Amino acid sequence: MLQATASNQAVAEMELEEDRKSLAKRESHATNMELQLARQREALKSLKGVGGEEGGQAPGEDPPGGGIPSSTGRPGAGGSQEAVRKLQEDQCKGAQRITDWAGEASSALVPLGLSPIQVA
Repeated sequence: MLQATASNQAVAEMELEEDRKSLAKRESHATNMELQLARQREALKSLKGVGGEEGGQAPGEDPPGGGIPSSTGRPGAGGSQEAVRKLQEDQCKGAQRITDWAGEASSALVPLGLSPIQVA
């Protein structure tokens, strides 16, 4: 009985340690994503400064809401979902532009006797 309890406790401790490692890995991944989003935000700000103002925001000016406070107290964490959604929309629009271009290029090549571009 005592041996079974000790064995169960050892198994539970191993599972707990695995959970801690998994949580640490996920936290690290989330932190890295926040840093990448912050870099992308800065790159977008600099592009807006080069390409002109968008949304009535001066170049280099922080977006409304300042540093985007979050429940964790770290800047960027609260707006990361919004930033990810925006990036996904941009990717979707970019993919659509590529698909449209490939369709145009394909239909332009057919009369020339060239093999059309395969678009999935």
